[in-house]
Amino acid sequence: MVVETDATSYVAEPLPGTPPRTQFAFRVIVRTTNGSREPVLLGRCNPASTGPLFGVELHPASAGTRSAFSPVWGCVGGVEPIEIRPGAVRVDTLTIQGPTVVNGVTGEPVGVAEGTMFLRLASESGRVVSNRFTVSLAP
Repeated sequence: MVVETDATSYVAEPLPGTPPRTQFAFRVIVRTTNGSREPVLLGRCNPASTGPLFGVELHPASAGTRSAFSPVWGCVGGVEPIEIRPGAVRVDTLTIQGPTVVNGVTGEPVGVAEGTMFLRLASESGRVVSNRFTVSLAP
């Protein structure tokens, strides 16, 4: 399984309608190629979702830290997965927003918003991760 992003660096732009420098977003086009002899199943959050469940992780991983852009999913059970047949290619456009977690007492964002990261796709077929990319915040 090969998961490639459309770029090696992204600039997260402030989200309109949010307080200054509190929420950011960037768009990633992901190309997933199944080079195996077996179908690969990617998780979905609900029957209406067209894209896969994903996480945004830091590289290298460090105990006690997380990416500020890793979604917190609240999903329903029993949703049919996305199937990628052997030899098939799937392209998804993901809008990644963050920070996704805020300290309930201080209001401060939780997680690292800039640095080297990668995508992890939720799969019943084993480890499915993308190439590494860098994220920076717009000035």
